[in-house]
Amino acid sequence: MARLRNVDEDAALQGAMRAFWQHGYQALGTRQLEAETGITRFTLQTTYGGKMALFVQTLDAYLDQMDAHMLPEMADGTLDTLAGWFERRCDPARNPEAGRWGCLMIASINAFADTEPAVSARAVRFETMLREAFAGALAQIDQAGALSPDLNRGAATQMLVAASIGLNTVIRAAGDCRAGTKIADGIAAMVRGWAS
Repeated sequence: MARLRNVDEDAALQGAMRAFWQHGYQALGTRQLEAETGITRFTLQTTYGGKMALFVQTLDAYLDQMDAHMLPEMADGTLDTLAGWFERRCDPARNPEAGRWGCLMIASINAFADTEPAVSARAVRFETMLREAFAGALAQIDQAGALSPDLNRGAATQMLVAASIGLNTVIRAAGDCRAGTKIADGIAAMVRGWAS
């Protein structure tokens, strides 16, 4: 049975997520982690099981938040909402600070390149979540009669997964969510072009 976390632990986990997201796992030392989150080195070991275990917990929390808040925003049965999902990703008003860091999962996948099994397991979950969200959004649009019958939904789903990953990689590299604006506009135009 999983141990329930208290409010202070949740705040510490959110702080750790922010620190790992901003700096990356390798660049974030335990002293800096302590300074930015208040998690002492002793607490890091005794409560969280070490830096890697804490990092994996932050990935789980990130994916849970993505699943609960970000992915549902793409699906309401219209192509415009799906297209707008990409456009909103580059809006600094909607993605104030963390938006410039790209996607924590994509940065983590690139950093570990399949060398850490716990991160690889979260990478599989991440890809599955994205694929299922895009497939579900396209299915809703199709059921509403708004999707071109000529569109290969499976190929379109995979293209949207790749587009999302590529967009976030550009944003992370530039350190500015606006860096992906032209890419997002192009993806959005393509999506709107799938109308029936």
